Amino acid sequence: MELIRAYKYRLYPTKKQLRLLEYNLYLCQQLYNLALEQRIRAYRMNDKKSLSYYDQCYELPNFKKEYPEFNQVHSQVLCDVLHRVDRSFQNFFDRLKEKGKKAGFPRFRSLNRYKSFTYPQYMSIRIENKRVRLPKIGCIKIKLTRDIEGKIKTCMVKREVDRWYIIFTAIKEVEIKKRERDREVGIDVGLKNFITLSNGIKIENPRYLQKSEEKLKIRHRKLSRKIKGSKNRNKAVMILAKTYRKIRDQREDFLHKLSRNIVDNYDKIYVEDLNIDGMTKNHKLSKGIYDASWIDFLSKLEYKAEEAGVPIRKIPMFCPSSKRCSVCGYINVDLKLEDRDWICPECKSMLDRDLNASVNILLVGRGATESTLVEIGQWSGR
Repeated sequence: MELIRAYKYRLYPTKKQLRLLEYNLYLCQQLYNLALEQRIRAYRMNDKKSLSYYDQCYELPNFKKEYPEFNQVHSQVLCDVLHRVDRSFQNFFDRLKEKGKKAGFPRFRSLNRYKSFTYPQYMSIRIENKRVRLPKIGCIKIKLTRDIEGKIKTCMVKREVDRWYIIFTAIKEVEIKKRERDREVGIDVGLKNFITLSNGIKIENPRYLQKSEEKLKIRHRKLSRKIKGSKNRNKAVMILAKTYRKIRDQREDFLHKLSRNIVDNYDKIYVEDLNIDGMTKNHKLSKGIYDASWIDFLSKLEYKAEEAGVPIRKIPMFCPSSKRCSVCGYINVDLKLEDRDWICPECKSMLDRDLNASVNILLVGRGATESTLVEIGQWSGR
C-alpha cells in the first residue's frame, strides 16, 4: 500500500541565504499577482475566455527576458507559482457548483499572505552533511529530526513568522499487519472534555486559545496604537504573530501525541461523523470548537490509523448520541446542552452525557451493517 507523508524540518540560513530566501519569496508573490491579473484581463478582453496554465507557462521564457530579475528563481518554482494560480481558479469553479458555499474569487496576495514556494521535482535538491542544497540559493543548515522514509517527490520552503522550514513530500510502501488483539473504542468529542472514550477515560480540553486570550488582547491593543509603516508597528506585528504561533504549536503537539496514543492502544476506532461546519454557525460554540480543532484531530487520527492498519469507522449522526440511553435505548428529547448527567426514566440508569455518547458510538459501530447505517442516518432528522 502506498502512503504519502510530509516531513518538516527547521532551516537555519545565514544572513546572505536569508536575503535570498526572502527575495525568492517576493518574486514568487509578484509573479502570482501578475499571472492572476493577466487571467482577469484576458477574460474581460477575449469574450469571457481566460488563459490556461499551459498558455502562461509558454509565455514564461519571454517574460524572464523582459524581467531578468526572475532568472534568480528556479524555473520549476516559477512554473509551480503558475500552477498555484491555476488551482485557485479550479477551486473557485468547483465552489460555484456547490450550493450554500461562497465561491470566493481568487484574490491578489500581499507578501504577508504568500508564505511558501515549491520545487515540484526533487532531482535538483541534495541533503548531505546536515545541509540541504537548494538551487540558486545555496547549502542551508538543516535540523534533521528524523529520517525520510520512501521516495521524495516534492520540496516546499515555507516561512513562519521569523522561522524558515523545509517540507518534503515522500511516497512510501507500507505493509499493513493485522493486529492480534481486538480492542475497540468509541470516541465522543466535546468542549468540556476534549474526548471521552467508551471505557471511561476522559481527556481534558486544553483550551490553549482561551488561556492566552488576555495576552492576545494586550498585544492587539499595543499593535493598534502603533503608527502604520513604523518600525515599532512591525515589531508589534512580529510579537503578536509569535504569540499565535505558540498557540498553534501547543495545539499541534497535543493533537499529535493524543492521536498517536489512541492508535497505539486500540485496534478498532469508532467516531461520530459530525457536521462540524454546521455546528460552528452557533456563535456561542464556534470559538470553542475552533480552539478545540476537532477536524484537525480527526484527520491526524485517520492518517495515523491508516498507516498502522487500524480501521476507523465513521458513524453517521443519529438522534444525538448523548440523548439516547446506552442501556435501554430510550431517547430523552428534553435533555438540554447544560445537562451533563441525567437519569433514564425507563431503566433508572445514571448516565454521564459524554460517556453515554461514546458508548452509543461504540455499540452502533460494532453492530452496524450498511442497512443499519442508513437507518441511523435517518434518526438525526427526528
